[in-house]
Amino acid sequence: MEEVTTEETIPDEIKEVLDSYADIMPESLPQTLPPRRGIDHEIELLPGVKPPAKNAYRMASPELAELRKQLDELLTAGFIHPAKAPYEALVLFQKKKDGTLGLCIDYRALKKVMVRNKYPLPIISYLFDQLHEAKYFTKLDLRSGCEKIGRDSDKIKAIQEWKIPTSVSDVQSFLGLANYYRRFVEGFSRRAAPLTELLKKDHPWSWSNKCQMTFEDLKATMTRDPVLRLVDVTKPFEIETDASDFALGGVLIQEGHLIAYESRKLNDAERRYTVSEKEMLAVVHCLRVWRQYLLGSQFIVKMHNSVICHFFDQPKLTKKQARWQESLAEFDFKFEHKAGKSNQGADALSQKSEHAALCMSAYIQSSKIDGSMHDVIKEHLHKDPSAKAVVELDKAGKTR
Repeated sequence: MEEVTTEETIPDEIKEVLDSYADIMPESLPQTLPPRRGIDHEIELLPGVKPPAKNAYRMASPELAELRKQLDELLTAGFIHPAKAPYEALVLFQKKKDGTLGLCIDYRALKKVMVRNKYPLPIISYLFDQLHEAKYFTKLDLRSGCEKIGRDSDKIKAIQEWKIPTSVSDVQSFLGLANYYRRFVEGFSRRAAPLTELLKKDHPWSWSNKCQMTFEDLKATMTRDPVLRLVDVTKPFEIETDASDFALGGVLIQEGHLIAYESRKLNDAERRYTVSEKEMLAVVHCLRVWRQYLLGSQFIVKMHNSVICHFFDQPKLTKKQARWQESLAEFDFKFEHKAGKSNQGADALSQKSEHAALCMSAYIQSSKIDGSMHDVIKEHLHKDPSAKAVVELDKAGKTR
């Protein structure tokens, strides 16, 4: 909604609402303090500390004039009054978007000597999850306060114009910001890998073209509107996961709409896992991350690797697989095989020699998998339509 600047631009319907609630939305600030609400604010200082008092910041003549003007307005309204006290807080100005100066009080010295009240602030993602049934989103900005909700265009501009990192600390600073938005970035760990590699100990500094492309890609992604929808716990969930040689990831889906992305890099030990183990690790990781959504509901995990779909049917388990099964026991889900683009139909592989050769290569390499997983593959080999077609071709000495 565009900002309303004149009375003539206000639609009649909105003006009627404003007139109905004129007592809480006046055209000018009231000249009195707000009514008492039964709760008074109190700041408790640590025992034995001295009241903080700092020398005032130096101000230019225009700033001093503006300070006197704003203080006079607050005095006239009765919001402040002259007082003598051993405390002193510094005053400074922050320029607003319209060019005017906003009065700020620097309470950092006071915060260092006060008793902090501990309160469990809600997690932002949990608050977003409660909005799934909302149809109307409104925003009330304070007449004399900060917006605190929308992304400032200056912030977006700051990301777009972020200078190319020239040191490890610069990369850490940029990735610190990027990590805040990783929920909205598909395959974040995979995409950020060239930059995170620079943070490794004893890694020589080298800003390559790949690093530059990653840097520009993340900046563009963070300044675009996300395509994710709000979660609705009353609707069924679907999860799709995948893993590569250096990262794993997944997407949370409801009724065909993306809800969340998740990804992370593999550590050195995990990079030595077999392909099937990496893909199973992706499932375990994503279910742990989205536990608050999935626990207590039935959902589907879609896999490109049909072997993983029989993970719970294995007669023998390694210690690692046993831990994974125990971790997944609290969830109510089932695996579903999702064929890739290259094998859409049950007999697609029997019609294309290059596909048959590709699957035969994958079948031969499967003999390198751990013994327990090899037994599962052998047991279910003739049950999979695609694999069965390849085996029959091999017996006949054909490729198509």
